[in-house]
Amino acid sequence: MNYFKLSAFLLFLSPLFISCEKDEDDDDDTNSSNQSAVIKGNIEGNMQQGNWELSKFIDSGQDETAKYSNYTFVFQNSNSLRASNQNTTYNGTWIITDSGSDDDNLSDLDFNITFSQPPLFAELNDDWDIVTYTATQLTLFDDDDAGPNDSLVFVRK
Repeated sequence: MNYFKLSAFLLFLSPLFISCEKDEDDDDDTNSSNQSAVIKGNIEGNMQQGNWELSKFIDSGQDETAKYSNYTFVFQNSNSLRASNQNTTYNGTWIITDSGSDDDNLSDLDFNITFSQPPLFAELNDDWDIVTYTATQLTLFDDDDAGPNDSLVFVRK
């Protein structure tokens, strides 16, 4: 084989020996996104089961838990939220959103609560960070740069 034929032959085979490196960052993003979706679905499904009570509410460093002690919270699958006691029912909304800003999947999720009235329940309005969740408890946190941090804990009744 002459030099020209050998060079052409090797050039023809060279694509077979070139490896294509897979971009693992793309897989990490996909896995992270999928994992966030699974966690979000688990929390949503869990919150829609049963009645919940507010076991802790720290607002600007002050313990406000007692104000909500007689209320039962129901997180409905239509993203509506009902807080009621023996005499009164207040309606609001809840939704879990994924900011997708971090690699830590749980910290990407925000638990949003909105009540338009009364002012007592409007204090709960926030895009809370989810700290922990179990089948019977959800712990939320709000990092307030301007002052003391807020925390909110729901437990299943």
